[in-house]
Amino acid sequence: METFGGGRASTGQVPGKYRASTDQVTDRVTDQVTDQVTDQVTDQVTNHLPGKYRGSTGVVTDHVDELVRRLLLVLSKPKSRPELMSALDLRHNPNFRDNYLRPAMDKGFVEMTDPDSPNSPKQRYRLTAKGRAYKKTLRKK
Repeated sequence: METFGGGRASTGQVPGKYRASTDQVTDRVTDQVTDQVTDQVTDQVTNHLPGKYRGSTGVVTDHVDELVRRLLLVLSKPKSRPELMSALDLRHNPNFRDNYLRPAMDKGFVEMTDPDSPNSPKQRYRLTAKGRAYKKTLRKK
């Protein structure tokens, strides 16, 4: 490594005219490594999937979409969390919240009846206009 002022240069000691190019190299290497790691992890995960899913993209997304579809189909009027879980025959709240309710809310299909009090015992969930429109397409399939 080239030295400046008689000692080894660290990132903080790189003169200004070289600093921009050092940052660019760092960014480029970081992007390359990130891409390589992403490809390796994707390959490893895909290789552990059952044969029918190998080579397909969006396996996890497809699964989540199916769970959201199930939720939309049981949501005809505003219902509480326990009512929805019962209708879906679910007993584990974190599973319901993370795999059904949050994805449906994130996609804009479901909303809280009282968004200012998310932990209220009177909280209900209802379909949005987008959720009702999407549910109609599900019935036609």
